[in-house]
Amino acid sequence: LAWWRDAVLYTVFVDRYRRGAGGFLDRPREDDRAGGDLDGLRAALPHLSALGVTVLHLTPLCLSASAHRYDAVDPAAVDPTLGGEAALAAFLQEAHAVGLRVLLDLALTHVHRDHFAFSDVRARGFASPYAPWFRLRRFPFDEGAPDPGYEHYQKGRWQEPLLELRCDDVVEYLCDVVSGWLRRGADGLRIDAAADLPPSVLRRLAAAARAVRPEAVLL
Repeated sequence: LAWWRDAVLYTVFVDRYRRGAGGFLDRPREDDRAGGDLDGLRAALPHLSALGVTVLHLTPLCLSASAHRYDAVDPAAVDPTLGGEAALAAFLQEAHAVGLRVLLDLALTHVHRDHFAFSDVRARGFASPYAPWFRLRRFPFDEGAPDPGYEHYQKGRWQEPLLELRCDDVVEYLCDVVSGWLRRGADGLRIDAAADLPPSVLRRLAAAARAVRPEAVLL
């Protein structure tokens, strides 16, 4: 795609960029939210366009408790603290109006413990219909321990259980997540830690993306 080959890419950590109601942000502590949102980013679009940027790459917009949002409670939903669906629609419309494409970040190898599927597993263990979605070793869990009873993302991140990417229902769910962000109007997606996803899963994600937007970039 010509627009991608010639792209001038600008990455925005959305929480740390700009607040729509209050302008620029104070510097927060590492784990604190600064309150940047989609309205703040939309207000900066003329400035970014004037810089010569052609593609904006945004950190995840999904519902999450963290500032970075790579630990999705709901990877398919726009976080209301960023402005929700209406703010994303307004942002994408204005970005496209000034000639900017938008690439969204998704983390698909793991979720937060409060994700609906893992919440059910926490309650019912191996009896949960979502037990095959995760890499479980034993139940009850010992959350917070070095070995909580399930595999999780990186050392000490017991709040972020790994998805079982060999489970077809999980892959179908992730394909729906990918499709949903593109239907909203995103021009492409960056898959975080893509090397941790099997090539067969990446191919299915790519097929799902291009079924919605044939010209979409999947990075």
